[in-house]
Amino acid sequence: MTERLRRMDWAHDRGAQIVVVLLVAVVLAAIPTNERQYANLIRITFLVLWYAIMAGAWNIIGGYAGQVSFGHAAFLGTGAYVTGTLWQTFHIDPLLTLPIAGLAAALYSVIVGAPTLRLRGPYFAIATIGVGEATRLFVSNIDDITGQVITHGVTGISLPNYDPAKVHYATVAVFVVVMITTILIREGRFGLGLFAINMDRDAAETSGVPTARLQVLAFAISAFFTACAGSLYAARQQFLDPTTMFGFDKSIQVVLMPVVGGLGTVWGPVFGALLFGGVQDQISSLTRNPYLPQLIYGLLLVLVVLFEPLGVAGLLGRASSAGRAFVRPRRETTV
Repeated sequence: MTERLRRMDWAHDRGAQIVVVLLVAVVLAAIPTNERQYANLIRITFLVLWYAIMAGAWNIIGGYAGQVSFGHAAFLGTGAYVTGTLWQTFHIDPLLTLPIAGLAAALYSVIVGAPTLRLRGPYFAIATIGVGEATRLFVSNIDDITGQVITHGVTGISLPNYDPAKVHYATVAVFVVVMITTILIREGRFGLGLFAINMDRDAAETSGVPTARLQVLAFAISAFFTACAGSLYAARQQFLDPTTMFGFDKSIQVVLMPVVGGLGTVWGPVFGALLFGGVQDQISSLTRNPYLPQLIYGLLLVLVVLFEPLGVAGLLGRASSAGRAFVRPRRETTV
């Protein structure tokens, strides 16, 4: 690694970012959840945090390791359906199923990731598309395949009415865990290995980096948190269907947010989630055209790719020397 990497003050950087995350969590947790006038704020907050959780989780494998997955809807849906199935079968509180759903998705990611992560570039991306679509079709037809009522096929699963306050606090908690995890990974040896793989896998292997093991582990962590987002969605929306939860559009959204916000940075996925969730929601409330928000976000994506590859995080990093401590992408370094 370069001398520049050795001189970086990881402890200071890491601690400052964790403090910011905790302060944000305190503010979000302070939103009154039982007063009707704050219902819309709670809804938008959930939407943005939900997107931020998914984007941050994807950023571990896509932004840090450089393996672009277009199949994360498979893990999102797995988490949602594990939660829904456990409720339907055993009446387990949806929020208590988060770790179970996460572990199920992580195990699934290891099974599909062990062979597919050997692929590189577009070949891995295409393989993940196949994984996502195959998972959707399997879940849609599993009742017919097994002869048992498990997922209710394309009719979906209904969950009980659930306290929005519980979902809000749980979402804030998961967001904090995801953010701290991504900070610790990025600023630690694990992150160094992932970024080395991102820049040159062959050189990383030659240097002794266990590329296969690190990629599978990153994929599993990413899948775990994506599944937690699926469980939160199930608890919040109270109805699931395969087309929604395993849809390819979900995988695309998860990719776009880190790209627009700042691929490979800690806060980039959050900025992308704010734009994708918050701004689109406000635009949707001002127009009857359902495609206008997506059009605006698409144009924004084009502008980012053309003029600022590091996204919103890159803009903030250039605008403020203090901001660089939070958005500086480690991928600028060389191996």
